Amino acid sequence: MSAVHNTKSTTTRTPCTGGQFCSARLCVHAQPRGGAVVISVTGELDASNVDNLAGCAKACYTSGHSFVLDFSELKFFGAQGIRSLFEIADECDGNGSQWAFIPSREVTRLLGICDKDDRLPTAESFDAALEKLSARSRARRLLQLVTKSG
Repeated sequence: MSAVHNTKSTTTRTPCTGGQFCSARLCVHAQPRGGAVVISVTGELDASNVDNLAGCAKACYTSGHSFVLDFSELKFFGAQGIRSLFEIADECDGNGSQWAFIPSREVTRLLGICDKDDRLPTAESFDAALEKLSARSRARRLLQLVTKSG
C-alpha cells in the first residue's frame, strides 16, 4: 500500500466521517469500516503535522465513534506523536470512547521504550483491533448492567 502525497494540503469532508488530509509528508485518511472509523496514517508524522492526526481522532471521539488508528504504513514517527497518542488515550479514557491502535514496526520499537505501562490499546492487525473494540464494548455493557442492578 502506498500513499499519495500532495504538495498542497487538501481536506475532503470532515475527517472521521470519511475524508483525508494530505501534505508533502503525511496522509491521514478516515473511512468507516467494520463498525468503526479507520484512520490510516501514512508517511512521516512529526511536530509539524501531528495536529492533523489529533484533529481527526478528536472528531471521532467527540462524536461518539469507535475508531482504529492504523499506523502500519507509517515510515517515521517523531516524539510529538507519542505525546499526541497519550493525549488521545487520556481523552478517550475520560469520555468512554473506544479505540484501538495498530503501530508500524518502527512505532512498536518506540512504544517499547515510551509505553511500558501499556496505556495504548495496541493491536497487530485490523481484525485484532476490531476484536479489542468488541471486547471492550461487551465489558462496558456488563459493567452498566451490574451498576444499574446493584
